[in-house]
Amino acid sequence: MALLAAEVISNACKHAFPGERRGHITVNVRQADRALTLTISDDGVGLPDGVLVGPGTGMGQRLISNFAQQLSGTAHFSGGEGTTFELTIPIPASLH
Repeated sequence: MALLAAEVISNACKHAFPGERRGHITVNVRQADRALTLTISDDGVGLPDGVLVGPGTGMGQRLISNFAQQLSGTAHFSGGEGTTFELTIPIPASLH
């Protein structure tokens, strides 16, 4: 999960705040039911129109998709004002 979070944060630093633009990145982890949800949001420029959200062709998107798959999780990005990434992974029954 740490490697996935680092990749998402790295992508936000590279793409959300072009030029001298400043902003914030928020990281939140919460447990609900039998799952953990990692949410990483930025208040940057958001996703450009026409950008595919989900497993893409870029190296970062492939890494994120592979890490989520290794964790048996579901991941998605959403746009709007800024960008939000959310990963939900099940907590194994042996840890309940």
